[in-house]
Amino acid sequence: MSEFELCNLNRALNNRLENGKTKLSYGVKFLDKATGGIRRNDLVVIGGRTGGGKSELASIIAQNNCKNGLRVCYFALEAEEDEVVNRMLYRVFSRLYYKDYYNIKTFKAINYVSFMDGEYDREYEKLMRIAENDFENLYPNLLVFYRDKKFGLDQFKKQIWDMKDSGDLFILDHLHHFDFDSSQNEIMQIKSAVKMLRDICLIIKKPIICIAHLRKGDRASRSLVPDLEEFYGSSEISKEATQVITIAPYEDDMDIEPYKYPTLFKVCKFRKNGGVAKFVGLHEFNTRDNKYNGDFILGKLEKSGTVFTSISNNKPYWAFDKDETEDYSYEEET
Repeated sequence: MSEFELCNLNRALNNRLENGKTKLSYGVKFLDKATGGIRRNDLVVIGGRTGGGKSELASIIAQNNCKNGLRVCYFALEAEEDEVVNRMLYRVFSRLYYKDYYNIKTFKAINYVSFMDGEYDREYEKLMRIAENDFENLYPNLLVFYRDKKFGLDQFKKQIWDMKDSGDLFILDHLHHFDFDSSQNEIMQIKSAVKMLRDICLIIKKPIICIAHLRKGDRASRSLVPDLEEFYGSSEISKEATQVITIAPYEDDMDIEPYKYPTLFKVCKFRKNGGVAKFVGLHEFNTRDNKYNGDFILGKLEKSGTVFTSISNNKPYWAFDKDETEDYSYEEET
């Protein structure tokens, strides 16, 4: 639309209904509760510190939506060849292993490193072939792009434009691995890249999830979970994105099984409800199947973001399950 027009209520209604029909899931309960999911025009930026689980989360989102029958196009700009497929295949293999083998034939725990070294292809060859067959049946609609040469904004724009009718979700892992022009200001090129991504979302009406780097900062003074200002090129990223999500391991001592790793999530920006930024969700990452367990603990960050405190009363409306009847707080609805 390039000219003024009278308010079109019928079109607005159709757009709302289409949002509901085409909404996608993160596969992480806190994120799905807080945002209601991923909508067709969304540009979602995900950030975390080095080793914090950004790419793992991206592959979980891809796998979850493929399993729901959607077509996912994954641009793995920093991954080695077949890394995305291996992450997903390990989840399938691990699920089968702990279901059929762990408490019956052996008490040996498995791990992703040994999987990547091919040990289980030799030791559990039959089970691996079953896992591969399940993978092909579950995720026939996953397209993965691995870079093998220079890949810049123009190449990405051409690729995504060529695939606009072949995908329901596009994942860019990640923004700062574009080959930017070394003769130009990098921050300005990041600004152009994020603006381009947002324009593409609006034109093709498909969501894009973009993984992004954070700036290096003083570890002693930083919050448990990164915030908007920690993104490299932060002001432009937060302006253009419709959702900004950060993730961080929670290193507090917790009495849980050694194969589970507490992880904090924060929705730093959500255009449809800014109040969600007041909260964080604590999930457990289960290394036996490389995914986040279903339930989460709702909380807030206190003492300049350095302390996590759980919330049991006055939860926001979106944090309740359908069968819960407790009164919720109206504070965060605007």
